[in-house]
Amino acid sequence: MKQQFHRLFPVAMVTFFGVVIVQIGYKTLRRGRITYAPEVGPAEIFSPEHRAAEFWTLSAGMLSVAVLLFIVAALLLFRFFRCKASGTPNRVSLVVAAFVRRSRLHRLGSILNLVCVLLSFWTGYAAMVPHKLADANPDAIFCTVALLGMIGLSFGAVAYSISGAGQQTLRRPSLRRFSMDWWHDPLQCLFMSCSVAAGMALGAAFQLPGTSSTGFWMFMFFLCLFLGLLIGQVGVYIVHRERISKT
Repeated sequence: MKQQFHRLFPVAMVTFFGVVIVQIGYKTLRRGRITYAPEVGPAEIFSPEHRAAEFWTLSAGMLSVAVLLFIVAALLLFRFFRCKASGTPNRVSLVVAAFVRRSRLHRLGSILNLVCVLLSFWTGYAAMVPHKLADANPDAIFCTVALLGMIGLSFGAVAYSISGAGQQTLRRPSLRRFSMDWWHDPLQCLFMSCSVAAGMALGAAFQLPGTSSTGFWMFMFFLCLFLGLLIGQVGVYIVHRERISKT
């Protein structure tokens, strides 16, 4: 246990610094200016209109550094799982599998999947209510991060299932099967996540007429989640088509 902690500690620290840096870079881009106060002389303001090179170097540079840190954290986490014995199930996957088996959720797969999609539709519809939009601040950058993040999640989940959990075949998703086991049934989990994201986008679309710009970007956020998962799944099917089984 202590050895695993020592291996996971660098992952946690790199991820922490990546989150901090990406927040700083994101807020800088949203603010649109950087105020520099030298010890001698008046303060200077860097913005896209004034000294754009310095502004983009600092703001976009921080986001680039954060992305590199996330990549390093992902590589460290991948190496951690590769060090574990291939094909050995972890405790989390065993608990999830036992819960699904004992509660007989697999027999109610179609109903549970339908309930999840209906709840996601209501979630997207309710998220567009004006008083909830007052606390939200989505924009194009946030939507782009969501789109790329969902694509990365799709490939990462399947890659871990193959390398970390030792899955030689990938089960094709089905409307009749309910699964929460990302380790051994990633395609089903991705399929349902994509369906849930589509439900949220569809629910939000019903509130688009007469909404504000914040509401529009909230709808775009849900849409980017759906598109990212959809693109990621298509890419996964192309890359790992030989591993996909019909059952």
